[in-house]
Amino acid sequence: MNFIQVPIDQFIVNLYCHELKLVIEVDGPVHEMPDNKKEDMIRQANLESLGVHFLRFRHDEIWENPGEVISVIKQLINSNGNVEQHPPFPSFEGGNL
Repeated sequence: MNFIQVPIDQFIVNLYCHELKLVIEVDGPVHEMPDNKKEDMIRQANLESLGVHFLRFRHDEIWENPGEVISVIKQLINSNGNVEQHPPFPSFEGGNL
């Protein structure tokens, strides 16, 4: 299972796993700006309409709590890639899954 940066439709995603149809996005502080949040939501909705699933983490979440981030990713992978078994993962948001 490989995660790589790839273009999907008209967008480039941070990390993508084809086997799981899973995008992992890492959002820096610029993504907290209202216009950027709106653009991210539109972009994510467009990609989800293509059957792609999302995990979204803030940059600081990865640095401050990498074990929890890895746990969320492993949970998904250990479910045999069945994203539907899990609640939606719009963002880790400091532990609020």
